Amino acid sequence: MEKEKLSTDLKGLVGETSLSQRTWDDYLEHSVMPFLPTEEDKIGDYISKHANALKSMDGQLNHDVAEKVNDFKKSYKPIAVNSQQPTVDNPDKSGLQNADNEKLTDLESRMQRFEKAEAEKKEAVLKTEKLDEAKKLMQEQGASHETVLNLILPQLQPTEEISVSDLAKKGKEMYDKAYADLYGGDSYVPAFGGGSSNSSTKTSKDAYMKHLRETGRIK
Repeated sequence: MEKEKLSTDLKGLVGETSLSQRTWDDYLEHSVMPFLPTEEDKIGDYISKHANALKSMDGQLNHDVAEKVNDFKKSYKPIAVNSQQPTVDNPDKSGLQNADNEKLTDLESRMQRFEKAEAEKKEAVLKTEKLDEAKKLMQEQGASHETVLNLILPQLQPTEEISVSDLAKKGKEMYDKAYADLYGGDSYVPAFGGGSSNSSTKTSKDAYMKHLRETGRIK
């Protein structure tokens, strides 16, 4: 889906916001587009989730601005003017402007931290979802042994670039190799193969983890 159409569809769901165009574009490019599903039937739900997140972000921003304005109104005290002193038509407002600038800078900084935290949280959720989908594909291909799956899945890295199918393919290859190392040797056919007794599971797992460390495959 093109960026302009994606932005239009998302704005249609979010409605009017106080977010700047730069913030909107950054969110679209770094949080929405990299994880856009390839399946057409999943795009609608995916965009809706981001629309809800943007509404929440906009609501938080408006709330913070309102709080800042109310705090300023409560703390601001006009400077009393001595009636014996000459009236100044254009008093120096630099102090008040500086205070406003500091408040806006602080607010912008808080907004950037909020956006960064939200983006990192969404990235973590999307990576977890991608790993879960890859696990399902692996299981459909015969990777059914939970002990071996629990050894292999933490080693997979669901990056933005790799697809679910490629991640599952890589995971299945690692699963087959691990299963053969643990239970079958070179004669074992991994997909839809047998298992092992519960009494040997922990020993086999510990031995395999030691093997991975010794060969430098994990730290």
